[in-house]
Amino acid sequence: ESPGYNIGWVESFLQIAEMLERLGITDLIKIPKFKMVFDWPTNLLVAGRFTPSLGDSGNMYAAGILPHPHLYETAYRWYKDFRYLLAKKLAKKLLSGGKSEKVYSNLFVKVSENLKNISEEICEPLGVKSFNFPAYGVAILQTGKKDNIIATTILYGRFFGHGHFDRLDLGIFAYGQVLLPDFGYPETCNPEDPRRFGFFSHTIGHNTVMVNQRRQQMEAGRLQTFDVTPNVKVVEVSAEDVYSGIVDCYRRNVMLVDAASSAYLIDVFRVEGGEQHDWIIHGTESEFTISGAPLSDAQREGTLAGKDVPYGQFYDDIIMRNSPYGTVSYSSYHGSGFQYLFNVQRAKIQKTCRVEWRCTGKGAERVNLTAFLVPKGTEELIICDGKPQNRLEMPETVKFVIRRRRGKDLSTVFVTVFEPYKEAPKIKRVDQLEIKPSDSTVIALKIEFPNFIDYYINAKDETKVYRIGQNIRFCGSLGLIRFNREGDVILAYLLNATELHCGNFSIRGSGIKHTKIANVDYRMGIITLTDPVLTRDLKGKWLIIHKNTYNSGYKIEEVINKKTFSIGNQSYIIGYATVQRINVKKGTIRTSMILPFAKPGMGLMSEDGQVKFKISSINKGVIKVEGNLSEKDFPDIDGDGKRTFYVVDFVVGDNVTIPSSILFTSPERNDDVSL
Repeated sequence: ESPGYNIGWVESFLQIAEMLERLGITDLIKIPKFKMVFDWPTNLLVAGRFTPSLGDSGNMYAAGILPHPHLYETAYRWYKDFRYLLAKKLAKKLLSGGKSEKVYSNLFVKVSENLKNISEEICEPLGVKSFNFPAYGVAILQTGKKDNIIATTILYGRFFGHGHFDRLDLGIFAYGQVLLPDFGYPETCNPEDPRRFGFFSHTIGHNTVMVNQRRQQMEAGRLQTFDVTPNVKVVEVSAEDVYSGIVDCYRRNVMLVDAASSAYLIDVFRVEGGEQHDWIIHGTESEFTISGAPLSDAQREGTLAGKDVPYGQFYDDIIMRNSPYGTVSYSSYHGSGFQYLFNVQRAKIQKTCRVEWRCTGKGAERVNLTAFLVPKGTEELIICDGKPQNRLEMPETVKFVIRRRRGKDLSTVFVTVFEPYKEAPKIKRVDQLEIKPSDSTVIALKIEFPNFIDYYINAKDETKVYRIGQNIRFCGSLGLIRFNREGDVILAYLLNATELHCGNFSIRGSGIKHTKIANVDYRMGIITLTDPVLTRDLKGKWLIIHKNTYNSGYKIEEVINKKTFSIGNQSYIIGYATVQRINVKKGTIRTSMILPFAKPGMGLMSEDGQVKFKISSINKGVIKVEGNLSEKDFPDIDGDGKRTFYVVDFVVGDNVTIPSSILFTSPERNDDVSL
């Protein structure tokens, strides 16, 4: 569910565990996955203070959400993890709204003296590191320290409760502010509230791409890459199923790059298929400016849906349009939501232009966000206003930026460079570079700073060799190279690439590796691959397991040998249930338990720890498996009268890709490298 609702489950689980402990039962506490229940709220923190307002949770200011402080008192007593001491202190601060008010502990929890003498020197601050939730479907990239943190979030998962139609939604946080926010919880929970499903939970209200003037479908996306290095961090995700049957590609790649005392982001969103693509973002409470694109006068009549379409009219749904307010549920609305955007201005852009949100909120007056819009071809630029929730703390409007392309069998690459900054911006200009051989799917940028220049290359086909500008040769998926004013290379980064060459500088990588799972020791969390593709430097990196219907990401906790690695305590169990009946002829298992996360391609593990079957299909409690099924395949090992089985994420034979990355920094000249 959304973060706010998930907190309730954390508190409920803890209460259950506490009651069992008083009865002398501590089995639940000893399960590694149970400890993760306490860890996820702090791992979801951004810039040490924000919780992304995903789905029905929070608002555009994204205040941090943690369980009650007494939960962390108990968690520390159980696990002796010093991070829980910091979490308790932060939870107190958040609960009191940042004030020094007294927050009372649970009377039934015995507090040790260690908890009373908590020090921030015990361990590093919470919520300042990059983190990926592969099952939840949220990736966080972060860089910097204390109040100088710059971060971005991207949502690619699906919530089965309280979710929005917002796959590949982008958030930006910097200098203690939310600069590219999510509106979060709608004004009401009422399905008869037109703004709930027409705007707040709709695709139009999020920082993503809408296709064919239609809301996304409620489907999960896929992780493609998550790579974190000290100076460059990258996430790439896709979600073609949200426009199933319409698009062949719906993929976003975001790179966070350190730049001296600051950082910036490069956002590449590829869409193939459909007849209209609308790239949508909105800022926070701010003054908005634009340069490099002459805008039309504001359209004072109607909305983005048309001059004759008033605010809130469901122009593209006849039943909803003609129904009196409050008499129909709007939850099935699939239209554009354009009726909620107004004060429309337009321009055509064929070269880079710049838009900027200068924050005006309390405490944010010197913080700004610039976006360099880099069109690949001609785009229509649309600037308009949208209304946040009607609450006292919210601004009356925020400014939306929409980039639109139209055409049959459309293929679009939306390229944007974001720079959050205080006082004065660092980026002087952003230019596109010549590419040989010519290829519209390749992005090549020159990003100029006062003391250095970055060259960025993003190629769809990582096997082709391209010449960028006058003297850069590149082969791979993603590359970045930085020159100081003397022409020395001070930073270079390769992702899934084999070559980056410029003048006397050359760096080579191994490229992306493809293999399969040969064997799994589920009890120990050890996976063996068919090919010797592992190297020691892959420890801490993320690999991707590919299925027909989904992808899974796992962090390599330890490289054992060239074929074998450990995933540690990362859970591969998606759910469990009990067998009601086995139909041997049909090859099906019936269960009365709900398995919302089970999908075709996953495995079924019996009580003896053996995974003998893959799921072929699942429908209303009936699981069809691949292979010959018998009653003996699911024994009652523990003798409790139930035949329990577990749904596991991966099985032998699954395809695996291992991304490769290389980071070079000059040991002599690194002043302009790190944040």
